Amino acid sequence: MTRISYVFKYVLAFLLVWALSPREVKAAHIIGGDIYWECITTGPDAGKFEFYLKLYRDCSVNSIVSTSGQFIEVWDNTNQLANLQLTLQSQTDVTPPGCGFSCADQLPNISVEEYIFKSAPLAINVVPGPTGIEVIYHRCCRNPVDNLQGAVNEEIYYAATMY
Repeated sequence: MTRISYVFKYVLAFLLVWALSPREVKAAHIIGGDIYWECITTGPDAGKFEFYLKLYRDCSVNSIVSTSGQFIEVWDNTNQLANLQLTLQSQTDVTPPGCGFSCADQLPNISVEEYIFKSAPLAINVVPGPTGIEVIYHRCCRNPVDNLQGAVNEEIYYAATMY
C-alpha cells in the first residue's frame, strides 16, 4: 500500500466519523417568554425603567436555562440605546399542582419552569418615534421542531414595543 492511499484512507475514515458524530445542540427547551417593564416612581431612580424577561422551560428533557449572561437590547428605530445585562430574580416550577409530577422528577413528564430576570434601572432620554422603542431578547437556539427545518440553528426572538 502506498503512502498516499494510506493517508487517503485515514482522511476518509476521519471525515466519515466526523460526519456521523452528533453535533452540539444549544437548545434549552424554551417554550415561551415575555418582556415587560416597570417605571420606578420613587427614590433616586424615579423616572427610570426596570426591564423584566420571563422565560418558560419545558422540563421534559434534561436541559437548563443559563442564569447568567442573559441580555436584552433597547432600540429607538435604528439606534441602540442600551444592552442590559439581566440578573435572575426567581426560578419556579409552575407545573399545575395535582399533576403528579414536577420539574424535579427524573422521568420525562409535562412540567414547566419559569425564570424571571431583571435589568438595572435605565433612564430613557429620548421621545419615542412613531415606531416606538423596541425591547428585544434573542438567543441561539430554538428547540428541535417538526415544522421548521434546522430549528436548532435558528435563534429565538422576543420583542416588546414601548410607545
